[in-house]
Amino acid sequence: MALTLYLSTDAGAPVITGQAGSILTTLTAILVNGYGSRAAAGWTKPYTGTNKAVFKAGGGNQGCLWIDDSGLGAGGLKESRLFGYEAMTALDTGTGQFPTASQSSVGIVLRKSATADATARPWVCVADGSCFQLWIVTGDHAGNRSLGTFFGDIVSYKTGGDAYSMALIGRAVENVVTETNERLSYVGTAINQAAMTGHYLARGYTGLGTAQNVGKFLDGSKSPTLTSNTMGTGSVLVYPNAVDGGLYVSPVWVCQNAILRGHIPYLWAPMHSAPLTHLDTYSGTGSLAGKKFMAVDTANGGQAHLEIPVS
Repeated sequence: MALTLYLSTDAGAPVITGQAGSILTTLTAILVNGYGSRAAAGWTKPYTGTNKAVFKAGGGNQGCLWIDDSGLGAGGLKESRLFGYEAMTALDTGTGQFPTASQSSVGIVLRKSATADATARPWVCVADGSCFQLWIVTGDHAGNRSLGTFFGDIVSYKTGGDAYSMALIGRAVENVVTETNERLSYVGTAINQAAMTGHYLARGYTGLGTAQNVGKFLDGSKSPTLTSNTMGTGSVLVYPNAVDGGLYVSPVWVCQNAILRGHIPYLWAPMHSAPLTHLDTYSGTGSLAGKKFMAVDTANGGQAHLEIPVS
């Protein structure tokens, strides 16, 4: 269940289109079966239906992700609907749903294509046994602007473990192209960042209650001005940094009101304005020595840096 990088350009890679079931086919290949030379991330797919499925993490808290890829919502086959569950016993039966029905009637919306047709859309995914993040160049915006979705365990800071640290993060509205609706690349700069649309954990840090609407933020000492609230935009920190030639990145921390809950694994925010070209890679130095990263262009001219395998 090691971290693996998956690319739409890999030999034998599945294809994401604006057609029914393409997200299910892609995630099945990535998470469950593997493809070409790429091993599967170690998940299972315990329940399936017509253009619907449940994916269960193979490690960590083993949360479940329910996906309807039948074109159910207002965006039709351009989008899928997602809900997280703490556990599931059938295709449409589970406990600990996040977001809850009262928080969102449509769940998290995964935008897969600007058109409901067979046009292939480039994508990047990093996954291990407990989480994945999928970025798709949907064709809605110029260049390689990728729309992202995250599901799985965050890295929790709770002493003794956190059985409810499963997160589902993505856009919260259907059939809207505006880039400001992209939530995985949306960030704040302070730990008291208010809960953000499209950000849910299974429960609060106490383990009581139901789904918790949370927020996320960056390193406040070097972070961008974030006039668009998108990581990798509006920075006042020059790249490369004149003193050491460095490229600075920040973890993406998850906050529950003014409580630091943890951080999103394998997701880093550049402290410069889109410093690299889409899919550029580089090796970490200093405290990040031994790590490798890939730049992914995101909404509003931003950029996310994904941690990828070293070999």
